[in-house]
Amino acid sequence: MWGGHAKLPLQPDNLEHLIDFVILFNTREGSKNFIPKNKVKILAQFSLRTDFRYSSQKIHSSTMKYSFLAPIVLMMSCATPYPIFTLQSQDNAYYLHGRSYIEKTKGTTKVKLSYERNIDRALIFDIEIENQSEDTILMNPEQIYAEIKSSSNGPPHFIRSINPETKLISLEQSIAREDAKQSNQAIWHLTEVTLEAAEELSSNSNESDYERRERWEQHDQAALRREAESANSDYRLLSLNDQRIYISEMMLRKTHMPAYSFINGKVQIPLLKSMRTIEVIVPVAQDTLRFSYIARRMSDS
Repeated sequence: MWGGHAKLPLQPDNLEHLIDFVILFNTREGSKNFIPKNKVKILAQFSLRTDFRYSSQKIHSSTMKYSFLAPIVLMMSCATPYPIFTLQSQDNAYYLHGRSYIEKTKGTTKVKLSYERNIDRALIFDIEIENQSEDTILMNPEQIYAEIKSSSNGPPHFIRSINPETKLISLEQSIAREDAKQSNQAIWHLTEVTLEAAEELSSNSNESDYERRERWEQHDQAALRREAESANSDYRLLSLNDQRIYISEMMLRKTHMPAYSFINGKVQIPLLKSMRTIEVIVPVAQDTLRFSYIARRMSDS
């Protein structure tokens, strides 16, 4: 702490503020503006400490202590949930653990497909492909696509599945940029702290109490901002690495399949919010298999 003032403990009548902070920030964990719980505690401790240190200005502190959070709260309050879709198979299906599976065989290829869920702007399918021939074949998930219709009479939209190899390259680039940003941020934070320490050491002995309090307040707010920036950067980097692990280990990837072998994984297809029907087309070697669904958008209420 700056200027020799100590951090005061939380008081029972102020614990409600900490709870409010935790609820406020952690109910939007999927949001880009998410701040981890340990950083929420820092925010609350800072706000409560402001009240104790300046008890003579308690009304002013109580009014101002949350003001720096207004832009974050405003951005979070403007977020809308992404649409949730269910897909009903138009083919014969069987159920396993609550999910429907469609199984089709054509030529020497057998495919099982199951709609799992949608996340944000992508539909996620679980797929298993079996090579029943005596030859080695190449399975390329990039060739899987969907024919989506928004109405019975409207033109179809042909949308290719997300290529995991392209997505991995994009994630590697994002991770490299975030790493560089984090390093630059650490250098800038160290520079700020050094300048603040120099300002503290060179402070004028004739400085008024009000000026001293203002300086301490600025330093506290700068420290809080640095904590939040570091936490957000860590969270973004963690999220990017989690995505990389998911794509590299869970998604169906380009593979040569030996005779009488099978592979499985996830396939992601970009969705259209207005879709009514979707047909997933799976080309494998010389065979093409089609899986038809009726799409239903769940109510946001």
